[in-house]
Amino acid sequence: MEQVSFHSNDHKDPESHALKGPDDQAVLEQLGYKQEFKRSHSILSLVAYGVYILTPPTACMNTLTTPLVMGGAQSLVWGYIIVSIFTIIVALSMAEIAAVYPVSGGPLSWAYQLGNKRQAKILSSWYTGYFNIFAQIAFASSAFFQGVVQMLSAVALQHPDYIPERYHYVLVTIGFIGLSTICNVFLSKFYSQTTKLIFALNVGSVFAVMITLLAKTPERNTGKFIFTEYNNMTGFSSHGYVFILGLLQSAYTFTGYDSVTHLAEEAETGINIIPRALMIVITSSILYGFMFIIAICSVLDDIPGLVDSATGSAFTQLVFNKVGSIPVTVLLILLPAISAIFAGDGMTLSNSRTIFSFARDGAFIFPKTFSKVSDRWGVPIPALIFSFLGQSIIIILYLSSDVVFNTILSLCTIGHELAYLVPITMMLFGGRSRMPKTRPWNLGIVGVICNIIAIMWLCFVSITAMFPTVHPTTAGNMNYTVVIIFIVLAYATICWFIQGVKTYKGPSEVLNEAEVFDATSTDDVNVVIGDSFQEKH
Repeated sequence: MEQVSFHSNDHKDPESHALKGPDDQAVLEQLGYKQEFKRSHSILSLVAYGVYILTPPTACMNTLTTPLVMGGAQSLVWGYIIVSIFTIIVALSMAEIAAVYPVSGGPLSWAYQLGNKRQAKILSSWYTGYFNIFAQIAFASSAFFQGVVQMLSAVALQHPDYIPERYHYVLVTIGFIGLSTICNVFLSKFYSQTTKLIFALNVGSVFAVMITLLAKTPERNTGKFIFTEYNNMTGFSSHGYVFILGLLQSAYTFTGYDSVTHLAEEAETGINIIPRALMIVITSSILYGFMFIIAICSVLDDIPGLVDSATGSAFTQLVFNKVGSIPVTVLLILLPAISAIFAGDGMTLSNSRTIFSFARDGAFIFPKTFSKVSDRWGVPIPALIFSFLGQSIIIILYLSSDVVFNTILSLCTIGHELAYLVPITMMLFGGRSRMPKTRPWNLGIVGVICNIIAIMWLCFVSITAMFPTVHPTTAGNMNYTVVIIFIVLAYATICWFIQGVKTYKGPSEVLNEAEVFDATSTDDVNVVIGDSFQEKH
């Protein structure tokens, strides 16, 4: 790895350093990486980016059929509340780690830094990285697909003779994936500004839908209906089991919230910017989404009719039932559909940074190729191309069957959960002792409690995500998520023996000394860090 100079002019004034502490760029250098991206994202653009990717209202609109089948309003409301609480706890655990290791690798880098024995650190970060990468690919493809489903449902509503074919969904979705890839290459320098516009579009469209539905429904459902109405179309008789299935749908709406951490090397420098952005994204998205969930449940009616809608979208049918106007319905449907497309575009950006970071450490196939950042455009073009191909392959599988396609998309949830689980587990079991004693976002005993609860929750979701969702269960409707997990593990293992044992030595380690954040010995720290990395590299 290229030797980095740690004698920056920014660190020559001990008193100034004492007041501010090292910024993210200094920490990046201490981790052994050179700055390759332009730091253009303010905390405002990071929050806007995170919210429009996570945005629970858009996810709810695009996947409304599933919770209606798996519990109805009760599932939507209580599932959302429960998942929100645990998501905050997981995010707190992640924020505490991200404050110390602000690198684009996110969870895969954390898993290495928090480990103890070298071989365990290498293998844990290796598998974490592959789960994170393929979960992001599945997330982006699902977001693009759900947006296209809404768009074509609007077309079907406008033209009753039009019946969308499978290949229509595939071609249009791949077209948007391709457009997103092009934008990520040639328009990346504008992203720090456009994220705010996309955020405004997202919020505006959600409130436009809410206000319209509430205004067109003078007789709304009671609080009893909203919090207790139960609907089960899964075939299972157990209320508890169906409620768990409904929880999984809510968990899907909260996947990918590590996206902000993958922009750590493009964020404006300043300690705490990434953990602050992460927690603001989570809390604001939860409140924003809860308002929408309550509004939707207050206007729900004829659930079987919504589920079996000829448009192919329960949400499209709901809006049409309320407004009674095809043009208005089409407009209201296209707004969140476009938001879903932008969410896919944002996750494509995040995914390319994860691939780049993994390749930079020698862990990805053809690492020299996929760790390249274009001098002209300032983005990892090979990583973006890989992301495009991965998303396109997933979408093409929709031509074979819904079961195969939906099973792969389930990787979106479980892959992210497993990627979060590994570093948090390592944080709990010894990782804290290897972090600087004086550090930002040190939650102390509260952090330990958050780690324990987060691990239990992530294990619960990862296991239940593999449960059957329809009864009676047959080969045609079986949940094959466990097969997909095995395939990812097998692929990662094969890559390890073919290449990993030769090129992957793990991310460079930051000094686990308090002096890293201690202003009284700034120059000494620079010398020690430089000597440490010289020995390693």
